[in-house]
Amino acid sequence: MRRLLIVFSVLAFLNMGLFLNQSLAITITYEASDQGGGVWQGSYRVVDYIFDKDYGFNIVFDYGLYKDISPVSHGGDWDVITWNPQLLTGGVEQAGAYDALALVNHASLTDPFVVQFHWLGGAGTAPGPQVFEVHNASTWTALTSGTIPAPGSAVPVPVGQPLAILLLICGLTGLLALRKESIVRRGGKR
Repeated sequence: MRRLLIVFSVLAFLNMGLFLNQSLAITITYEASDQGGGVWQGSYRVVDYIFDKDYGFNIVFDYGLYKDISPVSHGGDWDVITWNPQLLTGGVEQAGAYDALALVNHASLTDPFVVQFHWLGGAGTAPGPQVFEVHNASTWTALTSGTIPAPGSAVPVPVGQPLAILLLICGLTGLLALRKESIVRRGGKR
């Protein structure tokens, strides 16, 4: 029984670490405001992620829905570039993007990332969900990706968080049981 409790406790703590990392998955939200004449401004908030130097994220602007993408403001810890959607040779549609690259370790996410663009979705419509990707620029690798919900949508709670708490409780319970068993074996002496 003792061996089973030790194995269970160790596995619970190992799994808790994996799920805690997943529960800290990046969340990006935005608000879009109509500036008139087809010009919109998006204010993006990034949370639950630590960006070190040369790590960054990009937000995709689909061809046919956006044009004239330009940065308005961002925190000083970031280098930002944009490129516009375009139609390539052979009729291939290429999306545009807003790309932010951290210039320092633990780059600040206090300030929003503000972008201005022309919305081509038609009168009476508003920008919707967008795709994003987090990347390591020094190794040219994508780390994670996801969808930014449409403005005003509910932000989902990370799935891993409740499970991580449950695993923590199970691990602590196992360790307390081992401690109690050890005390009982020694005749109640500490």
